[in-house]
Amino acid sequence: MIDSARTEVEQGLYQSRWERATPTQWAFMSAMAIDNDAPSSMAELVTRLGKERTTDLSVNRRDLIRSGHIYTPERGFVAVTVPGMADFIARQGE
Repeated sequence: MIDSARTEVEQGLYQSRWERATPTQWAFMSAMAIDNDAPSSMAELVTRLGKERTTDLSVNRRDLIRSGHIYTPERGFVAVTVPGMADFIARQGE
C-alpha cells in the first residue's frame, strides 16, 4: 500500500512538476537536491553549478519561483516547495 501511494505521488505530483521545468532548471534543482529538503544556499549552488556569481543563476531562480517549484525561505537561500521532491529529483540522475 505504501509503495502504491508513493508511485501515485511521484507520477501525479513530482513527475508533472519535473516535466514542466527546462533542462537548465533541472540542473538547478538537482544541485538543490543534494541538500535533501533543507534550504540550499545560493552561494553553494553557484559552486555546484560551476558558475561565478549568484546573478548567473537569477533567471532560473526567478522562473522556478514563479512556477512554484521553489521558494525563498530566507535571504540567500532557496528550497523546494513540495516535501520529498528532493529525493525524487536526486533519483532522476540515476
